[in-house]
Amino acid sequence: MNDEQINLQITQILPSLKDADSEVRLKAVQKLGRLNHILTFEPLVEALGDEDFKVRGFAGDYLGRLGDIRAIEALTKALATHNWTPEANSAIGALVRFGELGQQALLKAIESDNWVTRMNAAHGLGWEKIKDGRSVNALIKALEDENWQVRFHAIDSLYTVGDERAIEPLIKALGRETEENNAIQILLVLERLAGKGVMPQLLKRVEISNSAVIERDFNLEYFVKQRINEVDDNPK
Repeated sequence: MNDEQINLQITQILPSLKDADSEVRLKAVQKLGRLNHILTFEPLVEALGDEDFKVRGFAGDYLGRLGDIRAIEALTKALATHNWTPEANSAIGALVRFGELGQQALLKAIESDNWVTRMNAAHGLGWEKIKDGRSVNALIKALEDENWQVRFHAIDSLYTVGDERAIEPLIKALGRETEENNAIQILLVLERLAGKGVMPQLLKRVEISNSAVIERDFNLEYFVKQRINEVDDNPK
């Protein structure tokens, strides 16, 4: 189809993007996506602001496929509204498609004042296509974030990246972590990066850190001992 024909189809689709029924709006976005044409850029960017998460998710995915670098700014802003849903992965996946430019956007986003943006950026920096030393440094810094969900995704991404430079920062993070799920995740990451023999060493560090004034609703020492027992029971 030529541009004139594409424009005609887009014009016919546009009213459905304003429909009160979210399913109608979703089908409209899907039609735009199937056109896979640069002329769909503006309506897809507009759909990123839709109230329905499925509409936003598909819009983000299609923008990534278009490959227009103008989408990077819109997708980065969208990270602030994509909270722990498949649509967040759509926005992140779209940014990752831009490679170096997408990584730069995520590195900037992880410094945002918005915790949802930081959380999604931490998640994205662990993706296979863009993980490297810059991602590791940003994720290590995020281990000190005030929001536990940002810290969790930073820990999780460090597991995916698998860089040994994170071992000591993770050990320090374990000593100050106040969220149970985060602490358990740190133990799993440390096992991967440093080997199962790291647990007895951690136990000594934890015993020392227990003397510090850190309020926890869980027994960190217990979890370390539990990991040691599991290692002993499964030596391989």
